[in-house]
Amino acid sequence: HFVHRRTGIPYAVDYVEPHNEYMTDVGEWKRGGVLDRGLSWLINAQLRSARFGVTVTNNYLERLVASGVPRAKLLNAPCPVDAVRMRFDPALRTSLRAHHGWGDTLVGVYAGKFGGLYHREQAFRAFAEAQRHAGDGYVTIILTPHREEEVRAGLRAAGYAGERVLVRYAEHHEVPAYLSAADFAFAPYRATPSSACISPMKLGEYWANGLPVILSRGVGDDSAIIEREPFAGALFDPLGADLAVGMARIRNILTMPDQRTRTAELAARYRSMEFTRQAYRRILDGPTTSA
Repeated sequence: HFVHRRTGIPYAVDYVEPHNEYMTDVGEWKRGGVLDRGLSWLINAQLRSARFGVTVTNNYLERLVASGVPRAKLLNAPCPVDAVRMRFDPALRTSLRAHHGWGDTLVGVYAGKFGGLYHREQAFRAFAEAQRHAGDGYVTIILTPHREEEVRAGLRAAGYAGERVLVRYAEHHEVPAYLSAADFAFAPYRATPSSACISPMKLGEYWANGLPVILSRGVGDDSAIIEREPFAGALFDPLGADLAVGMARIRNILTMPDQRTRTAELAARYRSMEFTRQAYRRILDGPTTSA
């Protein structure tokens, strides 16, 4: 923004997002404090002076239009996923399950952090409740940078029974193997007012591997996608008591013919890099007369 003011060189913002709202909604920043007000001012300055702004959700794009930002200068490109890198690998599934002695049991996976944008205690409670509904033999995979002792303590406090849980840190190139070993995935995001503006990378990666997702309500454009797409997953309220309904839907999805392939198609439909290519082509083509 300031370089543009000095030089007149046009610029685009990829991505424009309400980061100050993310931080205040989860309590990391003080609402109305210096960081909140300062970043809000800078975002609005960019929206005024940038030639284009790229959002990751239609929800946020429409909100900006409603606030007075010209639609012609807004583009949408959800966080893209490399569908080839993240694809399901049946050989890795077989080898990992054999190595850990999981056989054909139901396996749920979570890849990510706890705290901030993500639930902590409620996430552990969801894992424990999923285990109770899944029954004997059920396994949870948790891929996280948090210490294993911290995660296992959280699971015990939530009532997770038994030791059939794998907790480890995985480099990004290792993640597809663990997703391939799983049957469905968790995404316990904190549903805040600004959550409708995010595009979780992990959802695209889960879908690309063929995993239906249990997602918190009110997250990005993805909650609406899950509501209308029969192979996408299920919604739940981490603060409520409806995970049983979500688990029942997941179990039903897993019985559908060609489920893994049909779920993976969602990544191509909703998280393709082509959306980003189209946005950049539009930026490089320059403004329309209506802009």
